[in-house]
Amino acid sequence: GDVYKRQTQSTWGFDKLLPAAEKKLQSIMSTEESRIYIVDHKEQQLFRYNDKGERFTYQIDCGITGHVVKKRKLKNIANAYHHHRYNGMVDIKTELPLICMPVFHPTTTDEVIGVIQLVNMKFRIGLTTTQKPKITHTDYEILDFFTKQISQSILNSYEWERVVKHVNAEALEEARRQSHGATLTVHGTKYNLDDDKY
Repeated sequence: GDVYKRQTQSTWGFDKLLPAAEKKLQSIMSTEESRIYIVDHKEQQLFRYNDKGERFTYQIDCGITGHVVKKRKLKNIANAYHHHRYNGMVDIKTELPLICMPVFHPTTTDEVIGVIQLVNMKFRIGLTTTQKPKITHTDYEILDFFTKQISQSILNSYEWERVVKHVNAEALEEARRQSHGATLTVHGTKYNLDDDKY
């Protein structure tokens, strides 16, 4: 019982996973803003959720984020606004240094399944807008570890959402079976629940 409870509590849909993971990333990297995007290759889209559970969808090649998906390499940018691939619809709005890193599938580096993007706050003091801040070996290791952890969580969330859809479809079908022949009376008018109009 306890094992199952822990597993279900640690498995979330993307609307819960992404905001929680962004907060964790901000905490461990001491940054004011971060984003985590999911790559949907089938639909050729990127998507993310904010902390209110609102979903935002973008074209897969949009902005610096889309470029990282295509090139499958970390981008360390001195000033996001001044980068030629910057797109304010998808990328974090900042003139501070920006790190954008691919999240690979847990079993292969051939498939990018997500992207993390964060403002690099550690080296902002004393930099000009054209100086590219260095990423320390320790910071790189932390980011690499984080992307490997979030990678498995992304797969878990895909599976969670698939299961929830399946369970919801079964529950709806069961409700229809149980309501066979049932009627609903509203203000003296009877409605047959088998009727597809209702």
